[in-house]
Amino acid sequence: MKRPAGVTVISILQFIAGAFCVLFAILAFAGGGMLATVMSQSQAQGGGALGAIAGAGLAVIGVVILALGVLYGLTGWGMLGLKNWARMVTIVFTAIAGLWGIWGMISHFSIVSLIVLAFYAWVIWYLVKPDVAGAFKGTQSAAASA
Repeated sequence: MKRPAGVTVISILQFIAGAFCVLFAILAFAGGGMLATVMSQSQAQGGGALGAIAGAGLAVIGVVILALGVLYGLTGWGMLGLKNWARMVTIVFTAIAGLWGIWGMISHFSIVSLIVLAFYAWVIWYLVKPDVAGAFKGTQSAAASA
């Protein structure tokens, strides 16, 4: 079955999000190293230990963001290949992001947040539509019958 256009758009957006995650991870690694160096050269007492802790903290954050970027890339690749696991992961992560966005809107409402939440709702709605879900399931049944 032919890949629906919306699936292609969603997978491209996942690749873009993955690239941004990798970029932010690199910045976290570099920032942690610079912060540790600056703080260790500080004349303040305990600056070296505090710098090492801050640098390690940013390194951990960088690893988490890098893992998220890799997951975005793998999921985008799976979506392009119409893999049902990628559709399910996208639905779950989009729902989690939507809940996170709702939580954020409780403290600070903005029109941009509302538009992002509407986009999340569209992605979930689109991926559970029978014809779109069928496109993913069609690749599995064709492989099973071969």
